[in-house]
Amino acid sequence: MAAGAVHHRWVARNGSNVTIDVVASRDDAWRTGADPFSALVDAGDGSVGQRIATGRFVRFNDVMGQERLGGDLAIAVDPSDPASVYVTWCDRIGGATGTDWTVHVRHSTDSGQTWSGDIRTVTNAKNPALAVSSRGHLGFVCQQFTGTRWVTQLEITTNDWATPRQSSCSIRPRRTCRRATSSPYLGDYMRLVAVGEELYGVFSGNNTPDAANFPSGVAYQRAADWTTHTLLNTDGVTPVAASIDPFFFKWSQLTIPRGPIVRDGRVPITRIPREPIEPRLPREPIIREPRGPIGPDPPPIRRAPTDIDL
Repeated sequence: MAAGAVHHRWVARNGSNVTIDVVASRDDAWRTGADPFSALVDAGDGSVGQRIATGRFVRFNDVMGQERLGGDLAIAVDPSDPASVYVTWCDRIGGATGTDWTVHVRHSTDSGQTWSGDIRTVTNAKNPALAVSSRGHLGFVCQQFTGTRWVTQLEITTNDWATPRQSSCSIRPRRTCRRATSSPYLGDYMRLVAVGEELYGVFSGNNTPDAANFPSGVAYQRAADWTTHTLLNTDGVTPVAASIDPFFFKWSQLTIPRGPIVRDGRVPITRIPREPIEPRLPREPIIREPRGPIGPDPPPIRRAPTDIDL
């Protein structure tokens, strides 16, 4: 398997306004050669690195939902098919006069030499991350600003979203974002990795203890009153203001066992009564009688012809 990378190539800059190309690079020798990451050569200009998208606009440190915007990039390779590579990045559609910040996902099936068009886009989102499980499940996660709240959503697909996506764990704060006291508000990136058939991720989000914010459920490692939606200090009593916390999640492909499948409800468990067990007597010690002197064998017993063995 080769090593892959993705980066921005700055084409033009005017202050915070930057025109970029999104470029993929590959190293088939894992940086052991004299010229690392030079396996991909752009068919258009002959430069090292294949351009995935060109002439894209980025305004660094622009603000959306109290969160600063910048260079969002991620890449993932299918462990079962090294030629299958996914890339995601963000840019502002419409250039300097545009109003949204869009996440793009694209796919290459020839180790990064050619690329598809967008197979997934999310408007007004940032911090995209990708990972592919050993079973070919592509995990895609990003954080979308809906106008009053940030929504973090993990999506799973095995066919580049040709069919409706499978959504997994999410955090959906239903209250207006608390006022930021520093920058960045959420952070500049999140992490998603594949370990065999499972995906693991970490992201930052509002920690208000409201079960409605977590459709997939959540477990806190800090004291909280879920009825009043209040965080508590280590004494379990003193209220603490809501803030931004790191959240960890895991996704695993369900393995269907053989035999009947119960789709609704719980499987009833019947307890079979055991037969009463009689009390056991304690085992007595074995007493062996001493052997007598060894002598000649006794003569055999002769039976009469009419004897019958029963």
